[in-house]
Amino acid sequence: MANAPVSTWSNTRLDPYMDPEDAHENAIQLVASQTYVAGQVLGEVTASPGTYGKYASGNSDGTQVPKLLLREACVTDSSGNITGADNLGDTRKDTHAFFSGTFKCSDLTGLDAAGLTASGWRLISGATVGAANAIVRLG
Repeated sequence: MANAPVSTWSNTRLDPYMDPEDAHENAIQLVASQTYVAGQVLGEVTASPGTYGKYASGNSDGTQVPKLLLREACVTDSSGNITGADNLGDTRKDTHAFFSGTFKCSDLTGLDAAGLTASGWRLISGATVGAANAIVRLG
């Protein structure tokens, strides 16, 4: 009898902080050969509409403007296949990300003041993105 697990997962997922009925998500593709965390701030790659990568204010490929928040942690291979996005270990071409909703900034990875301004998202609680219990509204 085998005693090693067939698959494992973290079950780490981003959920809205409040008003979950107002949070909307869509299926997206991700930049290849990357590891993403739940709550990763994503921007759309200009050269590949519908494909998203990690937001960074210094980028110049379109990902310098935050658009979405990744729902679940995952990894992409060199072909853009996504593993871990559904917590079953399946490999697929898409995953889900939020384009609207209300979230705690402490649950997000990569959001900064420049991103808040560039995205048009609103800080509804807290003086800055990094403030304790800061809350941001998308959409």
